[in-house]
Amino acid sequence: MSMDKFIEKALKGEGDSDRHFITLYAMALASRGKNYVELGVREGHTSEPLYEAARANGGKLWSVDINQPTEYQPYVNGFLDINHYDLESLVGLFKIPMQFFILFIGVMVFVFYQFNPSPINFNPQGEEVIFNTVYQNEYIELKESLEDNFKEKTLVVNEFLISESQELKDKINNLSEQEQYLRDRAKILIGKAAELKKQKIESNDKDYVFIHFILENLPKGLIGLLLAVIISAAMSSTSSEINALATTTSIDILKRNFSYINDDNIVFFTKLMTLFWGLCAIAIACVAYLADNLIQLVNIIGSIFYGNVLGIFLIAFFVKALKSNAVFIGAIITQAIIIIAWFYDWMPFLWLNVFGCVMVILISFLIQLILKGFKDS
Repeated sequence: MSMDKFIEKALKGEGDSDRHFITLYAMALASRGKNYVELGVREGHTSEPLYEAARANGGKLWSVDINQPTEYQPYVNGFLDINHYDLESLVGLFKIPMQFFILFIGVMVFVFYQFNPSPINFNPQGEEVIFNTVYQNEYIELKESLEDNFKEKTLVVNEFLISESQELKDKINNLSEQEQYLRDRAKILIGKAAELKKQKIESNDKDYVFIHFILENLPKGLIGLLLAVIISAAMSSTSSEINALATTTSIDILKRNFSYINDDNIVFFTKLMTLFWGLCAIAIACVAYLADNLIQLVNIIGSIFYGNVLGIFLIAFFVKALKSNAVFIGAIITQAIIIIAWFYDWMPFLWLNVFGCVMVILISFLIQLILKGFKDS
């Protein structure tokens, strides 16, 4: 496309991005880049000046969008140097193997401790607190019993791999039950010792299994690298979460309802919301120990809210007759019902997802009928 056409489109174009054609082309051309990345393509209009600048500089344009634009494909066919990537496909491409890899690591650690000795309690503080107490001798006896249990279980498992008899299978199950009893008894002793010393020790050691595996079985240099990666990932996720919540609160609540507020006040309010949501995250972290492990806590919190959100999305996609007011009221009522259902344990917490999704749709339909009846009357 020539410069004259850019000017004509900027002057006469009806699209919201047409008037920026010359600016986009000039900025991209002045950068003298070889590779240009465009995030958000829509119908592909803004790709034209970027592509022309990339071609003039001897480079390429890489475009990424959530959906395949309807008017973009002919432009792709005309200029094969442009590459379109479906963002949802890219996310799925990375997320599925990543989730598999995470689960695979957990399975491998579990298998590792089936054939290698493991501590009776994976939390190192638990063992420290029990020494020099009246429970020390019993705890040592439990450790010795666990070692004997592991040796016997290893022999039986090796025999079972050869013969696969039902008798050996039953014996493995009995040894596993005995092992679980020893571990549970050790947790009770740790809890009593911590209470005796007036210390707060987490006797539930499920969240310490992977950390123990890293510290005891990986090379020293790799330990530091892996722990740094874990901490970096946690910090990155936390900062993104807090910033997203603060921005959403400021833009979708404050600015939408109070349009006269200037940008300086919006920035100040966003900082306050960052502090507020940070304190909320700290508060949740303080009660995280109430669950059996962190994964279960995440699943519980997700199950309380995800079903409601899924129902709202399904209504938006497939039920156009339902209006926003009815859905909003229905979502609030549904959320209250879900919290009550979880608190009184009406069902396993994972079923709250399905329950919430169905409830918000049904209640929204009922609210819509009620509101329509009031309007007609």
